[in-house]
Amino acid sequence: MRMVKEPTGASDVDRAPWFPHNVKTTLETPIVSDVSQKTVQTTRVPQSVCERASLAENSTLPLLGLASFPGSGNTWLRYLIERATGVYTGSVFCDRSLLNGGFLGECEPADCGCTLVVKMHWFYSRYEYLDWKGGILLLRNPYDALVAEWNRQKGKGHIGHAAEETFRTPEWDGYVLKEHLWWSKITTDALARFGPRVMVVHYEHLVTDLATQLGRIVSFLGIASPNLERRLKCTVDHATGNFKRTRPNGTAFDPFTEEHKTAINETIREVMAIFRDGNFTLPPYALNYV
Repeated sequence: MRMVKEPTGASDVDRAPWFPHNVKTTLETPIVSDVSQKTVQTTRVPQSVCERASLAENSTLPLLGLASFPGSGNTWLRYLIERATGVYTGSVFCDRSLLNGGFLGECEPADCGCTLVVKMHWFYSRYEYLDWKGGILLLRNPYDALVAEWNRQKGKGHIGHAAEETFRTPEWDGYVLKEHLWWSKITTDALARFGPRVMVVHYEHLVTDLATQLGRIVSFLGIASPNLERRLKCTVDHATGNFKRTRPNGTAFDPFTEEHKTAINETIREVMAIFRDGNFTLPPYALNYV
């Protein structure tokens, strides 16, 4: 496993030099993990190194977004960022299940300046007025993201699974044909709103090379901590949180019709063309849509 070094100088991504100097230590609490201390295998870095986080003092952090289409792993990435940096993330929503599950920045005002990045899915009237200083765009293969979000909606929660028969309904058909267009719109809106201070993170790269991707992310966020290297290693060692959905057991099936695939494939080609024109790193599935 590749160890990520603490940033010491210029990097290949923009850095945001706003790491808080004064955190609210009275609010420091453990980050919830679904891996108990009893089941954790011995590693070079114990889990305790990265199990706590704090809110920053108000108005000490810039407003950086964490944009994604629902089902793309936004909550999991927030969990990883909090473990790696020790600073809570926020949200434009207020999901009580996430708040109760340990995301203590979830219901803070989006522009409090006390959270490291702020979860959002699309730009519309409720928070389009916010003065975004940049952000991270998290992108996942829309086929996988559509299924993951359907599981959340029909499985009643962040870790549930929809019954197989729900994928054979007119509701699923309409959902796919409408929502795949939002996958494209969220992507292009984030690139436009975040401007030159945008980092694109592909979910698939997080899965296959978490250490490198977390190194990129903390460098982008400008994190500078004497304990950073140990926190990064700890996070990689204990990367699964309470809200990381596992794959169900049983025979896999393809819920997408030929009509679905024609529409989604064309949308993927359009987005990949934008990425090529902008010299952004392409995801592994891009080779199927040249």
